[in-house]
Amino acid sequence: MKTNHETPTRKGGQRFDWYPVLDEGFINSLTTTVLKKIHQSQSTRGITKEQAERRTNDQQTITTHLLSGLYFAHTIVSSESNTTYISIPRDAGLYSKAQRKTSGMPYPYRLLTAVYDCLEALGWIHIIPGKEGTGFTRIYAGGELAEIFNMIGLRWVKQTPNSQDKLIVLRDRDMSRPLPCRPFRKQKYPKITLETPETPETRRMAENLYRYNEFITQHCIAFDLPDSALVTIAKAMAGNEDKYKLKHIDFSMVQLRRIFSRGDMSLHGRFYGGWWQSINSKDWEYRTHITIDGHRTCEVDYSSVCLRIVYALRGISINPEEDLYDIGLPGKYSRSKRDLVKEYINAIMNDEEETFSLEKVQLRQLGLTHEELQTLVLKRHKPIREELIAGIGLKTQFIDSQIAEDIMLTMVDKGILVLPIHDSFIVKDKHQRLLETVMLESFKKYTGHPGSLDTTLPRLPCHFGYSKEHYKNLFDSLKADSSLPLVNLGGPEKTQDNGTLMSSYMISWRDYSRNTPLCHLEHLY
Repeated sequence: MKTNHETPTRKGGQRFDWYPVLDEGFINSLTTTVLKKIHQSQSTRGITKEQAERRTNDQQTITTHLLSGLYFAHTIVSSESNTTYISIPRDAGLYSKAQRKTSGMPYPYRLLTAVYDCLEALGWIHIIPGKEGTGFTRIYAGGELAEIFNMIGLRWVKQTPNSQDKLIVLRDRDMSRPLPCRPFRKQKYPKITLETPETPETRRMAENLYRYNEFITQHCIAFDLPDSALVTIAKAMAGNEDKYKLKHIDFSMVQLRRIFSRGDMSLHGRFYGGWWQSINSKDWEYRTHITIDGHRTCEVDYSSVCLRIVYALRGISINPEEDLYDIGLPGKYSRSKRDLVKEYINAIMNDEEETFSLEKVQLRQLGLTHEELQTLVLKRHKPIREELIAGIGLKTQFIDSQIAEDIMLTMVDKGILVLPIHDSFIVKDKHQRLLETVMLESFKKYTGHPGSLDTTLPRLPCHFGYSKEHYKNLFDSLKADSSLPLVNLGGPEKTQDNGTLMSSYMISWRDYSRNTPLCHLEHLY
């Protein structure tokens, strides 16, 4: 079975071929300029006309992909002033036109080098050379190319859905290379990507996800916020300790992949790739400002979903109103304490080595030692004690990924977009009740037992940064009117353009949607 070691890309920029390819006039025009310069010095000697045409087509595809990646990186909303890079592996062994798996680069290395050298000769890229074993070569737009990107600005652009053969990813750990970790923390290992098995089931999953990606690329996922608030969110994302999450807002990241773990297609299987998923759970209030096609949204969350799945696997039905994170803590029970208990329980469910512990400051907040916390949790959940300490987390995540797929496809069939965040979903708030119904039906379908839901409603821009308690105490008349869209899409004379990044982003989507028939099922619900 083929494997490939995962190289961290966020620090040095995302690999260029992980960006979508754009079919936009400005990208096509830039591609033409590059090809003309390449052909000025490129010989056709010794090759047939058909071979020359194939070479030109390949160079065009590579150029378009590189320029698309450079544009997307250039328009990222970051907490820092420096430009975001894209990565270009310079190892010829990673490239093959026949390589269509997630880990490979589906281009001939010789032709990519010709395009890369041309971009450098034009002065269109700045280069930060990579070092063997430590990172890829990184580039970002410079010179005339940067000026063109600045003039175009952040625009919504229609993406081509990623090919099905890159949507289902199977990973494992390289157990021979343990990574350094702090005492009493879960031992971590470098991730490797395996070749995804070719089975009817993986093909079905890929087809389903392709259909979802095809649908989401017709819609505009944005914020109802000024530019200063976007920078605040980007700063919060940059502080996220999870190295596999975005550290900035990259509005191009909307297409999803499904990732399985431990070399097993029945473990994990959750959906990744959407920029909204990288907003940390502790900064969840930022998600209340997300919009879909100019409409405010709500987020519907499964309450203690993994625990309820474990109980369901044991055939035990739990009252939907029961708080499974209430373990009988001493003293006053608060939201912050509940969040720490939730963090601990979810961690031990994925802790096969049984080494996880909360930080000392967190344990002091709970007023417990590690052993006392463990005892209370296992006593509270005595019927599933063995499962909790056996690291059942990846199995429960596979089941919740099946539930998520069912919800996403059910809503797509109704012409309604939902944005998954593993065990919660964002939808236009006018579809809140429908989503809640679908979520409860899907949970019952896959577990045979009732689920429990919590719903977070949208906020107005003036409430940005409000704590949950502060917002809760506002008069209802000061909160968001969920019946109204943010932007009147009837015509340009009615557009509320205040010159912000998000208003320009919405205008470019509106121009697209006016000329392209979107799914018209939504009005039926």
